[in-house]
Order: sequence, then structure tokens, then C-alpha cells
Amino acid sequence: MNRNLFITRVFLPVAVLATALCWWSIFRFGATPGGQLNAPGHLPAAAPFHATGAPVLLVFVHPGCTCTHATLEELDDTLNGYTKTLQVVLVVYHSAATERAGLTLEFTPRSWLHRDFRVVSDDKGMLSKQFGVQTSGEIVLYGRNGQMLFQGGVTPERAHVGASKGRDALERALFREDRQGGMTQVFGCPIFQ
Repeated sequence: MNRNLFITRVFLPVAVLATALCWWSIFRFGATPGGQLNAPGHLPAAAPFHATGAPVLLVFVHPGCTCTHATLEELDDTLNGYTKTLQVVLVVYHSAATERAGLTLEFTPRSWLHRDFRVVSDDKGMLSKQFGVQTSGEIVLYGRNGQMLFQGGVTPERAHVGASKGRDALERALFREDRQGGMTQVFGCPIFQ
């Protein structure tokens, strides 16, 4: 078989198929939600943040997850119109591995979240485990009375911003204290890698 015929009949179709499979796997990964468990229905008294008569919004993140930026951008946009008192807590996963990699030092949430917030170190994922969180970008909102109003993610897929069922449900929970959204999917990296 001559060289041009080989390229046309064998190599080119294999290359096209390999490229299509690569794009399909990237799309599939981006659209696959992370793991989730149910968070406590009421804000635990033993948590390092307490209900202060204002809602408590917990954002669980892994500092090495590239999807975190999209979550914080969506969250910032959502909170932009919220004028009531709100306690925002970023629960940042911390372990010897993240320390060695310098991830904690590189994580700068102020770049995306333009609101007062508190950062709590989640040593070895103890808080993530307590709240049933397995995926970076998961948000849990507790109302003024400590009852859970929302649990889930606010991005349409991994590392992407835009309209999503999660963001709509968080807005309903936040602005109307309406829990009709239930649990929504979270798109992000696993916290425990």
C-alpha cells in the first residue's frame, strides 16, 4: 500500500476517532457531578461557626480544585443583590499534601468573592466529613433558625459559570428562605483525593 493511500484510509480515520473520543471524555468529565451525602438538617452546635441570628452559608473547597473559581464567581454574582446580614464561611480543605504542594498559599478567594467572609481551615477534612461533603464547591446554607435551606452546587458543570438549577435553588433559599430546591448536584473535584 502506498503512503498516501495508507494515510487516507487508515491513519486519518483512526486520528479522527481518537480526537472525537478525547473530546467526548473531556465533555463527560465536565458534566459528571461529584459525590454527595446529606448534610445535617440543623447547624451542629459543635461546628466552629454558630448561628448568630443571621443565615450561615458554608462553602466547602479544595484549594487545588480549578473548579473552585467558577463556584466563587457564581456565588459572588448570587450574593451581589443580597443586602441582609449573612455569615459566609469558606471551609478550605487542609492536609499535609496540600501544605507540601503550597496550595493553601496559592488559594486567594478574595479574587472572586467580593464580600466579607471568614476562612476556616478544614484540617484533614474533618468538617467536610461532618457535613457530608465530598466535592469541592458544595454549598450548605442554614437559615436564621439553624435549619438547612440549601445543599448543592451553583455551577452548570465543572469549571464553568452560567445558569444552573443549583444557583436558582440557592437564590430561592437565600432571598425567600424557600427550601423547595432540595439537594442540587455539585460539579467539582473530589475533596479527598
